[in-house]
Amino acid sequence: MKIQYGLLPEHDREGARLYVEEGILPGSFLSACFANELVEALGCADEKNRFAIFDICSWLYNEVPMGCRGSREKMRVWCDQGGLRGIAEDALSENTSKTAGGSPVAGSPEEVSGE
Repeated sequence: MKIQYGLLPEHDREGARLYVEEGILPGSFLSACFANELVEALGCADEKNRFAIFDICSWLYNEVPMGCRGSREKMRVWCDQGGLRGIAEDALSENTSKTAGGSPVAGSPEEVSGE
């Protein structure tokens, strides 16, 4: 999934990217947007973001994983996981441990001998 950060106002792109990909919290405006707190977001918005709020909300709905938006609790979990990168690293490490230290690989000497 390629996220289209170019759909956001330029000054929001890096904060959004760091949050989605790395799990690093953005500033107050984007945090309120990701948490689905519209009134808070509008209270924190600068002039450019007030003008672009509909486009930002559309971007959130259409571009980002559901797990990183919707509430402050979802945001906390997303950050704890390390964003998309942390999730991918966990999945890779899980797959590696299954083949390296888990059950013997089918047809391997360990599997054939029953060890």
